[in-house]
Amino acid sequence: MQDAAVWTLLPLVAVAAAAGTGALMEVRPGGRAPRPEPASRRGAPPVVYANPITCGRDRREHRVSDAAFHQGQGIGNYAALCGHVVAPLPMAEPSGPPCHECLSASRVAVTGMRRP
Repeated sequence: MQDAAVWTLLPLVAVAAAAGTGALMEVRPGGRAPRPEPASRRGAPPVVYANPITCGRDRREHRVSDAAFHQGQGIGNYAALCGHVVAPLPMAEPSGPPCHECLSASRVAVTGMRRP
């Protein structure tokens, strides 16, 4: 009965009981809660989703995480994975050479994988 009360009081969030954490999670527009993280993924390093954005100051293509992109939207400057503050060029401009520090920060070594 307690679970039913939680669902009634919090229609926009779901309790992550399946994950065993009891943490609140956002429900997606389709009405489904996000799937709990598989046991095989729990010890792995976090995945960083980063977008390439060319900076107008140094003309290099830096990687900006989704979280940093959302934090800087009101300001227009974004913190890259390398620590550089990116002042983006217009999307019509061609991409600059990649920032090697951002590339090394965004790569995750996958162990146990065999190459064909």
